[in-house]
Amino acid sequence: MESPSVTKRASRSSESGGSESGAEEKGCSRTRFEYFGWVYHLGTNSIGREFCHLRFLYIRGKYVMMYKHDPHENPGIKPIRRGVVGDTLMVEELGRRKVNDGDLYVLRFYNRLDEEKKGEIACGTAGETRKWMEAFDQAKQHAEFELSQGSTRNRLSVEDESRATCQKIIKLRKTPKTK
Repeated sequence: MESPSVTKRASRSSESGGSESGAEEKGCSRTRFEYFGWVYHLGTNSIGREFCHLRFLYIRGKYVMMYKHDPHENPGIKPIRRGVVGDTLMVEELGRRKVNDGDLYVLRFYNRLDEEKKGEIACGTAGETRKWMEAFDQAKQHAEFELSQGSTRNRLSVEDESRATCQKIIKLRKTPKTK
């Protein structure tokens, strides 16, 4: 099996508004983290048969997308899978595994709160696997930073939800008991 290529890129954020532009106004430069390349997607289909497909994985900030083809060469294609990296993401290296008469180095990622949400990717070399682990770690740090810098609108909506929940509980307690 040939080794797919991997690319890492940091680009200047060109978004206007939001918390990133506020950081730029204060003199701090925020860069958007991008990491992409070809990996092998490992899994089991609905009838229990294992598969290994070459896929293009693209990490941009805290977003992860998987494509059948390179989106840089084929603009406008839709990802076949997408997700958001959160602080509950766990990535672990499983080591070398024999897949289709070739050796691949496997990574497993899952949500530590819901282990049903999991996936496996594989790379041709241990070095590429290490780079992907670092990329997921950096995306996780980016997500944690955004969560800590949450916008005022998000904070207000959380406060409103908790206030509404408290009001429902109070209403339930005030209802008269029937005999």
